[in-house]
Amino acid sequence: FPQRRKRSLLTFMILVVALTSCLFLSPMSKFFVGAQAAGTTGSSSKTTTTSTTASDKKQQQSSSSSSTLSVNVIELTSKNFASNIGDGNVWLIEFYTDWCKHCQNFKHVYDNIGRTFHSSPNEKIRVAKVDATVEKALTTRFGVTGFPSFFLVSGWDAYEFDGVRTEANLITFARGGYKKQDPIPFLMSPMGPMGVLQGALIHVGIKFMDFFATLQEAYGISPVLAGMALCMLAVFGGMFSIVLLTVLSTPREKND
Repeated sequence: FPQRRKRSLLTFMILVVALTSCLFLSPMSKFFVGAQAAGTTGSSSKTTTTSTTASDKKQQQSSSSSSTLSVNVIELTSKNFASNIGDGNVWLIEFYTDWCKHCQNFKHVYDNIGRTFHSSPNEKIRVAKVDATVEKALTTRFGVTGFPSFFLVSGWDAYEFDGVRTEANLITFARGGYKKQDPIPFLMSPMGPMGVLQGALIHVGIKFMDFFATLQEAYGISPVLAGMALCMLAVFGGMFSIVLLTVLSTPREKND
């Protein structure tokens, strides 16, 4: 029993160390990037911000979002997937590859679908595509096995299009036809717990690489020093996790 308990504690410590290190690295990257951006804006941006009322900001944001929405199909990547999908719209997503003949032949049709939805400000449907050759993590998350493949994401539900690949059928599917079929089972869904966990790991990995690139490019740190800095952060996170685990696991006297 003591050996099993030690192994369980060791496994828990490893998980806590990994999670703490990732959570620590993510805000650090935001801090460095934000600090660099703050140094370049200057005091003029503060004056503009204070002179603009809250209502004016809302009007500007609503007008700019409707006017700047491109009629082109939106390219989704691991970096912008979560921020785009969570905007409250319904998303029609194509997974394609450049070497797929069917994808090449259907490209102009899918572009027309994008123009159909994006040219109307009243449409709450976004048309996007994912390059499966580059975005292998997203492709695995959606369980894509053939190309082109089409999915629709509405909130926490995901649907796979299994009809005849035509412009009219996909438009009908996106405008509500997907409701006639059952969504992908939640546990297996790309928006379910496993899919969200995979997306979180991808997000942490991207933040890790961004922070590494920031240390190298923005501050002129060599790859060796950048690696050492990341190792120090990991060690700090590990030490903090061990201390926290020790405090939580220390037996306390019962109060009768």
